[in-house]
Amino acid sequence: MICKILIRVRHEFEGSKDIWMWTGYTWEELIQQAAEELKYQTIPTTVTIIRNINVLVDGPYIESKRDISLPYMGSSNQRVIGCNKSFALRRPVLWWTPEEKKGK
Repeated sequence: MICKILIRVRHEFEGSKDIWMWTGYTWEELIQQAAEELKYQTIPTTVTIIRNINVLVDGPYIESKRDISLPYMGSSNQRVIGCNKSFALRRPVLWWTPEEKKGK
């Protein structure tokens, strides 16, 4: 269901809107899941999702690392990843670093 919604939003707004997603999984875990879907020829749900979002906030929320000064994140272990650059470079690329957002 989420894949259909993402594709519809992407199509209707013709890329003029950034699509964000928050997940408790890391980028690396999602890429591994996507590779397994392709390997076993199951429905490529993970691939479809991460190819149709612009920004991914990854990682689980960890109460002991809570930091309310970090925009879009609940804890300092999370990352805000730009998906297009990450796919192009084949590694997670931060959309911005927490230090940039804090003004340091």
